[in-house]
Amino acid sequence: MRPVFRCNPILMEQAMRKAKDMIERNYYGHVDIDGYGMNYFLRRAGYPLPSYYLTNKDANHVEALAAGPDFIQADAPFQGFLDSPKHRSQILGLSSGWLAQDEYGVGYAYSPNSTYENYWVVLTAKNGD
Repeated sequence: MRPVFRCNPILMEQAMRKAKDMIERNYYGHVDIDGYGMNYFLRRAGYPLPSYYLTNKDANHVEALAAGPDFIQADAPFQGFLDSPKHRSQILGLSSGWLAQDEYGVGYAYSPNSTYENYWVVLTAKNGD
């Protein structure tokens, strides 16, 4: 597990932006409806991702998503992440790649008129090389 896990304001801002975007444009996925992934948005927002992270427009090395009408409170999607082997490794930093990501941001958005109602975005990232 990570010895340090810091909240980063750019990651928080981008996680909230993504959650709101999924509600406003009614989609759910790591790539938005314009074909862009989170690596693109973090770089555009000034977050210095490591140079070895992919730069293609749909790349994502940082994002975990959860959505659904039962995900009203954070404990439900968090448990979903822990129950998923890939997301568990990311959230808890169980492999060397995920362990190196020592900053995070969390976003949440709700709309009763959207497909899944509750949208959660967790970003874990490594700041620079």
